[in-house]
Amino acid sequence: MPTIPRTARNRADSTWQRQVNQVRHASLGQSAGAGERLRNRVLEVGSAISQPGSYQSETRHRSGDAGPGPLERRARRAVAPAPPQIRRTALAALSAARSALLDPDDRRTAEWLTWMAAVPWGRGKMPDLTLDAVSKVLESAHGAHSGAKEALLDRVAGALHLASLGRPLRIPAVLLVGPPGTGKTTLAVAVANGLQMACEVISAPAASDDPAYLQGSDRQYTHSLPGILIRAVRSAGTTRILGVLDEIDKIGGRTSWSASPTAWLLELLGSDAWTDRYLGVGYPTVDMVFVATANSLDQIPPPVLDRLDVIPVPGLCIDERMEVARSHLWPRLLDEYGLDPLRIELDQDALAFLVTGGEPSGDAGLRPVSRGLQRCICRAIRQAGQDRWPVLISKDFAREVLGTPGAMQPRRAGFNGGVTRDER
Repeated sequence: MPTIPRTARNRADSTWQRQVNQVRHASLGQSAGAGERLRNRVLEVGSAISQPGSYQSETRHRSGDAGPGPLERRARRAVAPAPPQIRRTALAALSAARSALLDPDDRRTAEWLTWMAAVPWGRGKMPDLTLDAVSKVLESAHGAHSGAKEALLDRVAGALHLASLGRPLRIPAVLLVGPPGTGKTTLAVAVANGLQMACEVISAPAASDDPAYLQGSDRQYTHSLPGILIRAVRSAGTTRILGVLDEIDKIGGRTSWSASPTAWLLELLGSDAWTDRYLGVGYPTVDMVFVATANSLDQIPPPVLDRLDVIPVPGLCIDERMEVARSHLWPRLLDEYGLDPLRIELDQDALAFLVTGGEPSGDAGLRPVSRGLQRCICRAIRQAGQDRWPVLISKDFAREVLGTPGAMQPRRAGFNGGVTRDER
C-alpha cells in the first residue's frame, strides 16, 4: 500500500483539524444547512486521506514527482555544458531540490532555480585576439610602467598561444605590487579590455569583513543572493571574466563566523571551480583570469603569495608623472567636464607644481595629481562663468587653489611609499 509523504500528511491532518473546528463552530452559531455542508467537506477530506493513491496523484504534479518542471528543465539545460564533475553535482542538487517545491510558499527554491538557469556554465566563446591589439590597449591606458606592461604581455602571449591550440586561455594569477596610485588597477582593467573580457573589481578587504560579499549567502535565508563573482558572470552572460582582487594585503586574519580569508583565496586561485554558498555547487572558473593588487608583500599569507606571479609596479619618477598627467589625466578630465582644450590651458610650470606638490620628490602615485588637476578645473569653471574664456592655469593659479606647498600630499600611516627613481 502506498504511503503518504510526511509533509503531505501533515498538511492533510491540519486541513482535517481545521474543517473539524469549523463544523464545531457551525453547530453552535450557524444554520443546519451550513453545518451539513461543512460536515460533507470533512468527509471529502477524510476520504482523500483514506485513499493515499489519489492524494499522491494530486500532490505529485505540484511537487514535480512526475518529472522536472519548466524552471528545472531550463536549469538542467543550462548546466549541460559544464565540466563532467560539476555537471553531475549540479544535476544531483537540482533533483534534490525538486521535493522542496511541494511547499507552495517556498519561493527560495524557485529563485535558486532561476539563478541556476540564468548563469552561463559552459566555456565562453573565444574572440579573435592578437598580441598587438592587447599591446595597443595597454599603451593607451597607461603611459608609464613599461617593465610591468612587458611582463603582462609575456603572460598574454603564452595564453594566446594556448588558445590557438584550442585550449582554454589560461593566464597564471598575477600580483601587481607597488605604491598607491601608480596605476595597478588601471593596468589590470586594460588587460581585460585587450582580451575582450568582462572585468569585475573585487575588494579583498570587503570579502574578508563580509563573507557573503564574495562567497554568497545560504539560500535558506530570505533575500539570499550569490556572491559578487557569480553576479558578475550572470550580468556579463559569459564565464570569460577577469577578476581584479584589489588590495589583498589588507584582508586581515580571520572573520568571526567564516573560514579564514586565506582559505577562499586559495580556492579561488588554485582550482578550476569556485563554490558559491548560494548556488551550493562548484562553478567552473577555467575561463577566468585573476589579477591581484597590493601595496606590499609583507601582509600577504605565504600560501597565497606562492600561487601568485609577482610583477612589481614601482613608484613613478617626476618625469613619468608629468608625462602621464599631460597625456592621460588632463585629456580625460577635460572630456569628463566637457571642456574644449582651446578654452582652458595648463601651463608647464603649473603641471610641475601639481606633480610635485611643491616638494622635491612628491608622492610616488598619481591620485594627488588627478585631484589637483580636478580642483584647478573646477576653480577655472567657477571664475570663468559664461564669457571669460579662455583660462590659463598657471603656477600661481595652482598655488592659490591648492594652498601651501605639500598640502596636497597627505601622509599615509604605515606606508613609506618606497624609494622612487628620483631618490636613488
